[in-house]
Amino acid sequence: MINFHDQVYAFPETSSAERYDPVCNGWSKYANLCPNSAMVTVVRGQIYAIKFNTSTKKSTISRYNVELCSWETVLSSHQGCRKESCVVTAGNHLYVIGGKPPQASEYVAKAERFDTVEKKWEEIADMQQARCCACGVATQGKIFVAGSNKTCEMNLLSSKEVLK
Repeated sequence: MINFHDQVYAFPETSSAERYDPVCNGWSKYANLCPNSAMVTVVRGQIYAIKFNTSTKKSTISRYNVELCSWETVLSSHQGCRKESCVVTAGNHLYVIGGKPPQASEYVAKAERFDTVEKKWEEIADMQQARCCACGVATQGKIFVAGSNKTCEMNLLSSKEVLK
């Protein structure tokens, strides 16, 4: 789920999205808003999606063009391609944390970020633990990541760490 222009958007597993408008107190469907199986977030007031294709070993970052009601590919590359990773945004950056690389059997502690202005990936310090399906949030210059170390069990409060 994301908050965009004072409205809440939900992205179920299908390619459609739903928008909640608090003024109308109702939900509406958007068939073309979400690339199928992508993780969606907001960076500096723009909607971004990152899709991981483990068969091609590529991640594709797209930005939603509100005026054209369509997605524009920003970058497709081999960096950041890990399924079941945690995606967090802070400033101009989209962070991909943990997850499982293509054809790997183990989860990783790897962390990297995509600069939405420079349109390039940057390596950052890895986490202390390998994680999958974790939750994360950025606040006050730090990224907090909780849950799902190695076994992919959802126990959010037993395992947490801070990336600076």
